[in-house]
Amino acid sequence: MAKLITAKRRESKADRKKTYIQTFIMVPSVLMGMVSLIVGYGGIIFTFMQDALTGLTLLDSTGLLFFGVLLGWGHARYQHHLFLTYPEYYAGHFQLLTQGARRKRRKKEPRQNVLEYSQPHPVVHYGIYAAGAAALIAAIVFPIATGRLNVYAAVFLPFAGYFNAKFLVWRRRVRQM
Repeated sequence: MAKLITAKRRESKADRKKTYIQTFIMVPSVLMGMVSLIVGYGGIIFTFMQDALTGLTLLDSTGLLFFGVLLGWGHARYQHHLFLTYPEYYAGHFQLLTQGARRKRRKKEPRQNVLEYSQPHPVVHYGIYAAGAAALIAAIVFPIATGRLNVYAAVFLPFAGYFNAKFLVWRRRVRQM
């Protein structure tokens, strides 16, 4: 029998970057965003069923959702900046992630070309991440401590906003590629 020989499809760096974004950023973001949205608004419905829904509850839940949107938008913008600045790092990262799915495990060999990249002022970036996390924790704890919002709604609504905003920003960026 004759063997069919197919040429390997060569992917460009832009195609690999687009696949990486869709696989490792957009799909998890949309799944986590929808689950968080359902659980968060489930907490609001539970509050409504207990006949404890007030205007402050709706204001707090909307505020938490928009705070999460703001954090997700900012983080997606920063990720996009990193993708534009260091595309070879993410292309190599994607290649390492997909190699394991294609091949059987082999004995690990030391990597020859370890890609080093230097971010300008990494302490500033870590400080911004820490400030965002502290603000998120404070925004979650305050409505719970005052009793104005259900725990599920207070915890999951900011994450729903975060993941959905991240997905929407990346969807627009992928369409522009």
